[in-house]
Amino acid sequence: PNSYDPNKNGENGGGGTCADSKDNDSDGKIDGADEDCHTDGNPNNPGSYDPDGEEGPAPTPTISPTSANLSFTIFMHGIGLSGDNSNPNGSALSNKNPKHPLRDLVVEVFDSSNNPAGNAKGEIDYRLGPGNFTGTVNVPNVPADGIYTVKVSSTARLRRLLPGIITIKLNENNVMPPVHMIAGDIVQDNALNILDYNVLIGCYSDLQAASSCNGTDKILADLDDDGNVNQRDYNLFLRELTVQNGQ
Repeated sequence: PNSYDPNKNGENGGGGTCADSKDNDSDGKIDGADEDCHTDGNPNNPGSYDPDGEEGPAPTPTISPTSANLSFTIFMHGIGLSGDNSNPNGSALSNKNPKHPLRDLVVEVFDSSNNPAGNAKGEIDYRLGPGNFTGTVNVPNVPADGIYTVKVSSTARLRRLLPGIITIKLNENNVMPPVHMIAGDIVQDNALNILDYNVLIGCYSDLQAASSCNGTDKILADLDDDGNVNQRDYNLFLRELTVQNGQ
């Protein structure tokens, strides 16, 4: 026992890695099954097995894809200090205390030729004072520093193109220009149409119970996120109809 050396890799007492019952070079072959552990390189020849030998070096780790952090400021119509299509900055009718302050945000990045250059999903959080949603989304696989366009989408909102041409630098925090998102895409097809209207009417419950509405539809049809589907959501939907398609 006094001669035990825990620093030796080989169970045979040698310093090699060909008798440690491990796949040291990550090639799917262990000890005698690895050609590196045979003097003649033939794993089918037990006579050439060298338990004191060394398995080959582990493969070089794959470098992780480049990525960019994009920081967003999102104004959602009908919530906080965001208005509607007719008056984006008029928030008198907007709900200042949304029931769902944390929202998903889907981000799509396109190069100068409008080819996809990265996409990701992240989260944005409501800020009571500024009345908007903020958050940072890490977008992997953006190929290089450069000029891009960026689109964002979220629950019951039309997809929006961020204004201007966006300069993105990899592995840095890139602050995106603020954008207002249009409410009413209840069926999530990037358009405002009769399908959204029908769900809204089915969930409408101002004085009477909703005629046809499940839990998910109610959340989506509650455009101002106050916990109710009523005339406030109905009127907001009508004001949003001046823009009927996402970007």
